[in-house]
Order: sequence, then structure tokens, then C-alpha cells
Amino acid sequence: MSKGLKLCFVFDGIPPKLKQQEIANRQERKQLAREKLAIAREEEDQESINKYSKQSISVYKELISESKEFIEALGLPIIQAPSEAEAQASYLAEKKMVDYVASSDYDSLLYGCPNMIRNLTLSSRRKLPSGQYVSITQELISLSETLNTLGITKDQLIYLAILVGTDFNPSGIKGIGPKTALKLVKENKKPEEIFSKYETDFNWKEVYNVFKKMPIDKKPQLVWKQPNPGKIRKILLDHDF
Repeated sequence: MSKGLKLCFVFDGIPPKLKQQEIANRQERKQLAREKLAIAREEEDQESINKYSKQSISVYKELISESKEFIEALGLPIIQAPSEAEAQASYLAEKKMVDYVASSDYDSLLYGCPNMIRNLTLSSRRKLPSGQYVSITQELISLSETLNTLGITKDQLIYLAILVGTDFNPSGIKGIGPKTALKLVKENKKPEEIFSKYETDFNWKEVYNVFKKMPIDKKPQLVWKQPNPGKIRKILLDHDF
């Protein structure tokens, strides 16, 4: 905000049914991390405690509610998406209600986000799960430039993502990486020609329709207000960090 950016925040709503498997996988990973965290605490292994503490965190409703309260105290607009936040944010950018979508999730491009920024943070480095730090810089990704460079359409980009794997079909198709997927979508004019060649545990049309028909709020209100210093102070000082 001190740099002059007008921020707004989009929150996830109800996840699509197809995402339930990925959510279950994430919960399983978190539970495994909690078990390892308990062992690390018994052994007083501080490095492992730090590692598994981050991996075991869950976002609770109370945390989301408090986050919204704080963001509103800053005078920033909040948009509650009916379902996936990336889809809602991409709609805002498509309609030029915002200039960019700041996200680390490439799904934003599949939802049609024209301009996406990764690593929008004041920090110049990020900690990996291994404990190592890597340098990061802001990265602007243009959907039109990406499609032109690859020589494909937006629909073909969705097919490519489905082949490699998305949140709605996490494993993709075994043995197919980005290069092979790009080759397949360019060589086959129709998606049926691609997916009919492989046995899959998912319905590619259902995954495709998630990206094309995701529920969104088409009349969001973006109103920026002056920050409320008193409320900000109260939230920060009263909060049990």
C-alpha cells in the first residue's frame, strides 16, 4: 500500500466436488506432518519442529473471519467468491476492474486471467520445505503472450493442464509431462483425439467444464476506504498472537 498499490482480496468459497480428492490429499499430508511434529517435539529437534509446524497448519474459519476484519479495517475491499478465488479474481481482471491478479497458482491463467503477478511480496527470498532459502523476484505473466509463444489457444492450454494434472485431476496422465502435453495439443485438433488414446481415472470433460463454468459473482463491489487506525490498533493489540 505504501508503494501506491490499491489492493483487494478475494476469498475462496465452496470448493468444486472434483477438488475433494485434492483436499483429502492435503489433509492427509497435514496429518502426517502433525505426527512428525509430535515426534520432533519429543526429541526436541528444533529444525524439524520448524519444518513440520508450517506443514501442519490448517486455515480455520476463525482465522479467515479475523483476516477479513483486519483487511476491512485497512479500508480494502473483500470479495467472497462463490467457489474458487482464482476464478473470481480472474473475472475481475478480465473485466478490467483490477489490473493484475497476484497469485502463485497458475490456475488463474486457465480461468482467463489476462495478467498475473507471482511473488508479490516485500520479501526477497522464500523458504522451501527442505529448509533452504531461494531468491525470488516479482514475475509478470501475460496470458496472451504465453499463448502466442506456445502457439496454442486458451482451450488448448486447459487441455495441456489436464494432461499434466490440475487440482481437479491431480495425477494427470502418467508419463505425460509439459513438453509431451504441448506436442499432443498441437498435433491433435480435437481434445477427443487426445484423451481417447489414454485410460484415465477422471473425466476430462468434467475437469474442462470446471475451468469454463466456475461459479463467480458477476456484480462484485470494489470500494476503497480510508484505513481505520483505531480498529487496526485494537485488532493487533487485542489479538492473542
